Amino acid sequence: MGSLGKKFEKKQEQNQALDNIQALIKGYNDLLGTTNKIIQGLQNVEVMVEAVAELLGADKVAEKIKEINVTKLEANVAQADINFAESVSNGLLEQLEVLEGTEDSLKQTVVCVSVKDENGELKHPSKVYMEYSRFKDDLKPLMLGKKVGESFESPEKSTFTIIGIYRATEKAVSGAVGKED
Repeated sequence: MGSLGKKFEKKQEQNQALDNIQALIKGYNDLLGTTNKIIQGLQNVEVMVEAVAELLGADKVAEKIKEINVTKLEANVAQADINFAESVSNGLLEQLEVLEGTEDSLKQTVVCVSVKDENGELKHPSKVYMEYSRFKDDLKPLMLGKKVGESFESPEKSTFTIIGIYRATEKAVSGAVGKED
């Protein structure tokens, strides 16, 4: 009976492995079906865009797409402005006038900039809030020592203007968010 029991267990393990493989194949097929639906949907959108561009003119469609994208980007900027103002008001961020310090001391610092291309055209979004550490290394030394309102030129000839400088307060860093003082 020991040999028969082992054969039975082995058969059960093989059946379980086969069930697992079948489940994987089903999952793969479901994923493939979903992927094909997404591809078909994208192809339909592409056809619709081509048709609209043909009817209205490609330039008008491109202009409208740009307008919609800018509107969405600027809505995000407006919300970021509100969030940062609330964080300052709640004591989680402090506004600084000058960007100064070491790489290590600026880890909790967010810089808000606007960027104009080499032709002086404002890039969208009109403002970008970003941790100092996330700026490209070639920009960081150009930013240091700059005051709010001052500008500098990037190696790519874009002009960056410092709109705001924010540093996390001890209250934010220590996790005292939402606690009574």
